Amino acid sequence: MHVVHVVGSLDSSTGGPAYSVPSLVQALNKEGVSAEIVCRDIGDYRGSATSTIVRPGQLQRLVTERIRNNPAPLVIHDHGVWSQLNREAANAARQLSLGRVLSPRGMLEPWSLRHKRLKKLLAWWMYQSRDFRAASLVHVTSEQELASIRLLSKSIGVVLAPNGVDIPTPYSFPTSSARRLLFLSRVHPKKGLYNLIDAWSITRPKSWILDIVGPGSSDYLSEIRRHIEFRNVGDSVTLLPPVTGEEKRVTFGKADALVLPSHSENFGMVVAEALAAGRPVIATKATSWADLDSRGCGWSIDVGVEPLVPALRDLESKSRVDLAAMGENGRKWMTESYGWSAIARTIICAYERLRLI
Repeated sequence: MHVVHVVGSLDSSTGGPAYSVPSLVQALNKEGVSAEIVCRDIGDYRGSATSTIVRPGQLQRLVTERIRNNPAPLVIHDHGVWSQLNREAANAARQLSLGRVLSPRGMLEPWSLRHKRLKKLLAWWMYQSRDFRAASLVHVTSEQELASIRLLSKSIGVVLAPNGVDIPTPYSFPTSSARRLLFLSRVHPKKGLYNLIDAWSITRPKSWILDIVGPGSSDYLSEIRRHIEFRNVGDSVTLLPPVTGEEKRVTFGKADALVLPSHSENFGMVVAEALAAGRPVIATKATSWADLDSRGCGWSIDVGVEPLVPALRDLESKSRVDLAAMGENGRKWMTESYGWSAIARTIICAYERLRLI
């Protein structure tokens, strides 16, 4: 079997798929499945997964060449919706009679559908509904995303397989007197930063600094800066540029905990990364990490300012010994349940189902 993974970009600024898709491809290769990535650009990606850049209109020709040169069955694994490249993937599968797995990557979640709603309604009516229903199988990464897909179709085949996470060597906790709460994600309206800044202005945790780290549009970054100033928390909130690779590992190492106050996430890759790094997490229930409390590694809260306030106050009350124990609970959870090899095997079983269609 040969699998062509189609994703818009591998640049870290595009969010979780830039990490999870190459990691999945590498895990599939280790399990004996030939897989590659086809994208519009690789950006700052420097990993080892095989990737090919295609210009508009080139995807079907590339897939045809792969069929000609590879006798194994070919599957298209399409990551995302709405884009021209996703349309090309759906058209190539349709015209070449290939199985196609669709990973919506959160783009069909209710919040995402409401964002730029009129534009998406038009696209859904014109082509996206047909492309969605033409998928042989839909891959979701959480029960929450599964429920969202069922709102769109009761009958389409679905496989549930979370994203995996690499387990780093343990980080020691910081020793500085100032403690740091880390937001590490895209600076984007769906991430709930207004709620976070408002809650921070109410609680003003003593001796804590909130680091907001990640890429975003210049306009939205300016909005967030103005809101920090408006709430008068500039002395304890820093807005920092995105980090990757070793810089990202150092950033996790400096943090005492992570917060992800999103309105919507299909998975929330940074939560898994923080837990694997031994850091407790505050995350909304919209991120699909509802087990943080029961696993003893964080706080799962409703979306909004009011739920964030008691979580921040509880975090402030914890000693670093307490936080380290919570972090170890999270690290154990990630090690046991989110290894890439097991997830790759689940995806392979899904591919095998397509060979019977």
